Amino acid sequence: MVIATIVSKPDKVDIVEKYMKVVQKRANSDEEPGTFTYRVTRRVDAHGNHLPVFIIIEEYAGAAGMLIHAEAAPLSEFLKAAKEQDLLEEAPTIDYLDEL
Repeated sequence: MVIATIVSKPDKVDIVEKYMKVVQKRANSDEEPGTFTYRVTRRVDAHGNHLPVFIIIEEYAGAAGMLIHAEAAPLSEFLKAAKEQDLLEEAPTIDYLDEL
C-alpha cells in the first residue's frame, strides 16, 4: 500500500485538483490493470473546510503495477506542471506501507 501526500499552494488548489482527477481516472481504468485502489482525498479541518492537502491511497499488484502507474502520462504531466507552474508548497511525500 502507498500513501502519497501532496500539499498544494493555497491559490493553486483548483489546478492541482483537476490534475488529480485526471490521474485518478486513468489509475482506476482498464489502462492500469495492476492498480487495485487509487483514491484521492482532501484533508479537512475540524469544521469540514477543505485544506490544500491531498492524500492519495494506492494499492497495486506488486512493483510492476506501481511502475505502470508511475510511468503513466497523467502522472508525468502533473509532476511536470507542478514544477513548471510552481503548484506545490513542497515535494510530494510517498509512504510505502505493509499491512499487518
